[in-house]
Amino acid sequence: MEEKEARRILETYADMILRISYSYLRRTTDAEDICQNVILKHLSSHQRFDSREHEKNR
Repeated sequence: MEEKEARRILETYADMILRISYSYLRRTTDAEDICQNVILKHLSSHQRFDSREHEKNR
């Protein structure tokens, strides 16, 4: 994956993932760990999506 695409994923989804994780866990460090794991899993999957909406819902 290109660096440009990785940055786009981080800028687009990191805040949302962090907020959702925190709403469940109520611990910042745990929410950050979950966010990091989700982003890394997505970046390493090499999966392509039909649209940005499909990507977000995945």
